[in-house]
Amino acid sequence: MTSTSLREALRRLLALIPTLFLVSVVALWGLSHAFAPKTSAGLGRALPLFLNRTPRGVDERARALADTIVSEPGSSGAGSQLVTLGAAALPSLMPYLDSLTPKERARVAFALVPLAKRMGIADNDEFDTPEDAAASWNHYWTDHFIDYRPQVVERAVSRLAQRPSGLRLSEVRRLDTYALGSLMAAIETNHDPLSLSVLIAAAAEMTGETWHLETDASAAQRAQAVRECKAWWSLERPKFESYQGSRRMIAMLQDTQYGRWIMGLMAGNISDRNSTQQAQWSIAPTLALIAAGIVGGYFAGPALAAWSAVATAGRFIALSFSLFLACLPAAAVADWMHSAGIASRMWALLAMGFLGAGLLCVYQYQATRDALSFEFVRTHRAFGASPLRAALGALRSSSVVSAAHLANNGPALFAAACVMEWRFDWHGLGWLALKAVRAGDVDTLVWIATLGTALSGLLQIMSGLLLSRFDRIAQGES
Repeated sequence: MTSTSLREALRRLLALIPTLFLVSVVALWGLSHAFAPKTSAGLGRALPLFLNRTPRGVDERARALADTIVSEPGSSGAGSQLVTLGAAALPSLMPYLDSLTPKERARVAFALVPLAKRMGIADNDEFDTPEDAAASWNHYWTDHFIDYRPQVVERAVSRLAQRPSGLRLSEVRRLDTYALGSLMAAIETNHDPLSLSVLIAAAAEMTGETWHLETDASAAQRAQAVRECKAWWSLERPKFESYQGSRRMIAMLQDTQYGRWIMGLMAGNISDRNSTQQAQWSIAPTLALIAAGIVGGYFAGPALAAWSAVATAGRFIALSFSLFLACLPAAAVADWMHSAGIASRMWALLAMGFLGAGLLCVYQYQATRDALSFEFVRTHRAFGASPLRAALGALRSSSVVSAAHLANNGPALFAAACVMEWRFDWHGLGWLALKAVRAGDVDTLVWIATLGTALSGLLQIMSGLLLSRFDRIAQGES
């Protein structure tokens, strides 16, 4: 492989990056509109697609919820949402309460009583009435506002991670969701079973999630728990952050559906839907089925084409069979095999091989026929080689056609693999794609579309390398 071909492959590989970006953008736009009725209740679906002109951090959210509590006294939803924001909202919410009337301030303060209990500061009867709640929150903030600084939070979480104790845990509990950022960072980097169990329990109490990790959990269970926390934080983090300065500019792109999708993907979570998160799948079945199609196409296909090129009586039968395979829908093959009781996955791989052979035999046939007129083939025939042997010898020169169609057949083989996986309940990438279609899971479908484009691009690069190699061989022979 020459340096020229390597440079060309590298250039095409780098050009694939903006292509994947464009594919993901177009896929998200199209799928969000196509599945709008199913995805309206999904996480982040109320956000703009690509640009959020007015991103709302924890400060804006907290003040808006406080206004809702004041204007709609009977509404409990705003109060529960404010409690969900937790202590992360206090640095902006407590000064904002001073601008309200005493009655309005008491109403908002009383809605925060569940937060006070979660933080462990409502042990007595100081929060029994709205007026008492307002006074108690005012006293708490006067005494502890100095604690709501990044340095204090990092020190408290670091002390808890180094040596867990009840006193250190209570310090972190009083900071509540204001400490979530440092807490999640400690969870991601901590490897001690006891510390990790305490940190995850503290995060679960603050967020209301069901995370739980035993101190004697295995390494795999600890890794899974850390991944769940990391995936949740990558999606929910904007709700607990304050947008100031350049952070607000970043939030205009990050606090969007596309930004949430990118952040979830970086955290290793391709979707926020439980049905997809809990699905057990692997890319191995998809790769195995596609590989079976490629192997069948590039071994059985050219061999069948070589035999058809020199046969007389069976040429029509062979070409008709190949054309039938090339035109036969994979869905029909899978459905027939499943209905006939042929449920073995080995038969599915064999069927993919036949489909690949049918796709290439039609193209390879004419190329082999043309190669039979080459001078070296005629010389080979003159020395007594049989027509079939001469045709097989010409395959190397005519295989450039197969190499050229490698990338073109990639989408067809992937579509056939999807159908095979779904019909045979083989949990691969195609099975996940069809499951996501039925659930209206836009995030997963965008990820699959992007991955499929990447695989097609890699096939095109491989096709280019094969073509350059054939070209060098032909130049050497000439």
